[in-house]
Amino acid sequence: MNVFHYLKITFINRFFQIQGRASRREFCYGFIALILVAMIWTGAVMSFITPDNTNIFLFMMWFNLIFLFLSIPTITLTVRRLHDSNHSGLYYFLSLVPILNLYLAYLLFLEPGTEGANTYGPVEQYK
Repeated sequence: MNVFHYLKITFINRFFQIQGRASRREFCYGFIALILVAMIWTGAVMSFITPDNTNIFLFMMWFNLIFLFLSIPTITLTVRRLHDSNHSGLYYFLSLVPILNLYLAYLLFLEPGTEGANTYGPVEQYK
């Protein structure tokens, strides 16, 4: 499978879906894509802001709307990745706690998913 196939799964087919599982590969590709989109969008917004710009409120409003829009796939992808390692999606809130968020990073990026079916469903078969 190529990168674009995983991105299609993450951003088109399963944008709002928290049920099911996401492999490490799907999570990493999706995470990298989200970071790149956020960086490009931030650069685009910041390039229009000047010290004497009176429309800074409008640009910041657009920046915040896109940030909120990108938060949806971030949360759903993270929850599905936690499901892959047989953890509750509530572990997502570990990202808010200093030091414990390192454990969450371990779960997301390094811990392999469970072999076979688990509490959150069977292993995803990508077509």
